[in-house]
Amino acid sequence: MAARVTFDPIVRYRTVNVYDDGSIDPIDFIDADTGDVIVWLMINTTPLTVKVKLKEFRKYKSNGQPGNIVTPMDFFQDSCTIDPNSLPGVIAGQLIYLPPPSAPLLETKYTISVKVDSGGWIDTDPDLDINRP
Repeated sequence: MAARVTFDPIVRYRTVNVYDDGSIDPIDFIDADTGDVIVWLMINTTPLTVKVKLKEFRKYKSNGQPGNIVTPMDFFQDSCTIDPNSLPGVIAGQLIYLPPPSAPLLETKYTISVKVDSGGWIDTDPDLDINRP
């Protein structure tokens, strides 16, 4: 596990409803600094068991398309299983990527995968920008 970043972190969070077709609410853009902690509270709105995992951060290319995979977070937990009528599932991690002074912003997309009961995985790709503090 990577060492924790020692900047003054801010905790940023998003609450996300998960639906029975595997879709989720649109996630507001996240703009955070290196060292910040991000928490996703996953709410199961279905009568079924839901699995959620966060994966695959990709750096944006200059044309706006996803490029190479990057590892900007040290996760406390990158997945969760949420039973019906239970507390939210939690996915959380700390941003450890430090953009260089020459390019103090890393623009990324990441994937949230949802599986409802025995169905297949459904992917959604929100945005995250990481700023050099």
